[in-house]
Amino acid sequence: MVGRKLQGSCSSRGEKNDLEVCALFVSKRRGYVLEALEKIKIAEEQNELKKESLKSDLASYEAAKKQELQIKKGQLKEIFSSMVDQKAYSLAESLAAEKQKLAEVAEVETRQMEEKYSVKKSQMIQMIVERVITEYGSQ
Repeated sequence: MVGRKLQGSCSSRGEKNDLEVCALFVSKRRGYVLEALEKIKIAEEQNELKKESLKSDLASYEAAKKQELQIKKGQLKEIFSSMVDQKAYSLAESLAAEKQKLAEVAEVETRQMEEKYSVKKSQMIQMIVERVITEYGSQ
């Protein structure tokens, strides 16, 4: 359309040299437009290739990060499991120590009660014997 306007304005003058210049100008301009279109096409193709490359890079990065995440999850599970086992072992040891201590205390108290019972038994027997002797006399 631009070429037609120029041609129209060129032909209105009516000079042969002007027409040749005008045709040359339109021809050059058409060449520039075609060259620009070709450059745009090449740039679009390069952009498409770059886009596909970036998509591929992004997919690889995502896969690597997912794998890294799975490894970290596994490590955290192992650490957590180890901590739970360690805590359970610690509690079991603590419970066993407390049980042993309570057993020792119970043994000491049982022995003391038996000793007190024995002393009280001896005292009661002695009191009963003395009372019987006092009441019935000695034979």
